[in-house]
Amino acid sequence: MREQTDLIGCVFGDLTVLKRVDDECLTNGHKTAKYLCVCICGNECIVRGTSLVNGHTKSCGCRRKRSMIGVNLEDLTGRRFGRWTVMHRAESAIEPSGRKATVWHCKCDCGTEKDIRASSLKAGTTLSCGCYKANRLGRDLTGQRFGRWAVVGRGLDKTCGKRLLRTWTCVCDCGTVRDVGENSLITGKSVSCGCYRKERAAESITYTDLTGQRFGHWTVLRKLKSIKFPSGYAQLWECKCDCGTVKSVEQSMLKSGMSRSCGCQNVHQLESDVRQYLDEHNMSYKTQFMFCDLVGDGGIPLRYDFCVMLSDGNYLLIECQGEQHYRPVKYFGGDEAFLRRVEYDKRKREYADIHGFLFLEIPYVRRTYEAVSNDLDEFFKEYNSTKNNK
Repeated sequence: MREQTDLIGCVFGDLTVLKRVDDECLTNGHKTAKYLCVCICGNECIVRGTSLVNGHTKSCGCRRKRSMIGVNLEDLTGRRFGRWTVMHRAESAIEPSGRKATVWHCKCDCGTEKDIRASSLKAGTTLSCGCYKANRLGRDLTGQRFGRWAVVGRGLDKTCGKRLLRTWTCVCDCGTVRDVGENSLITGKSVSCGCYRKERAAESITYTDLTGQRFGHWTVLRKLKSIKFPSGYAQLWECKCDCGTVKSVEQSMLKSGMSRSCGCQNVHQLESDVRQYLDEHNMSYKTQFMFCDLVGDGGIPLRYDFCVMLSDGNYLLIECQGEQHYRPVKYFGGDEAFLRRVEYDKRKREYADIHGFLFLEIPYVRRTYEAVSNDLDEFFKEYNSTKNNK
């Protein structure tokens, strides 16, 4: 499993991870790592590590604000959403974040009129003034089955604030008797007393023995304990990299190819993926490209991994950045080598900027060809769009 500290220095969309801050304790008791990030707009924000890795958070919020500039408001007048009919535009509502929310004045089939947010109408989270839910939940569920629940009669109603929650006495297939909320039964939120979830969790612990098998540069040494997540279990294996590093790795990371080494081979794989992309798109390029006036300490030339010759005569300089470019790695020289590498990377960026060359860095977290290909596709899409608008 990749350690959370590996994210320091990584780039996710417009965000660059600066440092790790105090973990957040979730309602289920688990802790999740949070990081201080700086956006390309200059703002700093704190983001969950999981939101960065899965791509849910790509900026401090400025992307969304920029995307809203110049967007024409969709006219919903006369349209129907569930039992609502939109009558006319109402005054916008101010969210706690300060953002304005579009609001429409609507009329329910029962005659009730109310102001509803456009987002709620389009998402289907509101279908009526409440009359639809009252009609739907007023039925008799005795004798019906919902998942493993068999309804045997009415339960004791509960109150939640000013709301009255209807419950039904149910018997699970395992024999457990419990009062279950009517809405939970109908929507499928509750399908058993919990026995179904436990059985699924137990089934997920069955694994194939990977001892002795090779996955990329990993050799599996032995099985470790599985770790539990809210969504299930993950099996860990102790693995040894060809460079000698021993580390625990998730089974899913091994089988999917997301982890192919301790990090010592990531740069080579990144370069291979970039080369494959350029060849498939018939692009002219050179590797380990250098400029005479770009040097490091002692006059040693600094080289770019790729120099792509574009159709307009400009250069695209590509750097495949391994883990050692974002944090000290003992295998690559530790702290001293890391500081020197950071300085050289800075010189390369500034050189490209001064001479008007295009520059693209691909971080080591792009562990598959699909991820590298997506980065390059997005870059060329933006490049062609900018060129056509000139």
